Amino acid sequence: MELKFIKQYRLVLAGFNYYGDPFSISAEWTEENEIGRLWNRFMSWFEQHRETVEQFSTPGVAYEMHLYGNEANEKGYFDIFTGFSVRNIEEVPFELLIRYLPESDYAILTVSGDEITMDWSEIIKTDLLP
Repeated sequence: MELKFIKQYRLVLAGFNYYGDPFSISAEWTEENEIGRLWNRFMSWFEQHRETVEQFSTPGVAYEMHLYGNEANEKGYFDIFTGFSVRNIEEVPFELLIRYLPESDYAILTVSGDEITMDWSEIIKTDLLP
């Protein structure tokens, strides 16, 4: 697990979104919770459109973004996005949502393997960010 802070220029992402309680079905980090289901839906779509997507995206890089608003603390609702970066939004298929990330400083957490199923959001809050 690696946490780093970067200055990121504007980034444009295309993908799928989920809003709500991602752990209502399964409290664990599994393919059965809403985050896992979102990834499965995204990857299924991606595999069907791989040749088209690779022409306007960064190959081999995917993003999972969590937006924490007031409802995250109050109701456990999160806005979760999975997708890939794009160079030209005119080529993005209609089925995908576009997210613009403005130029800013960002914290980037890279997880892989068994780390994916850990409660890394809690690790971020208690161990990495303080």
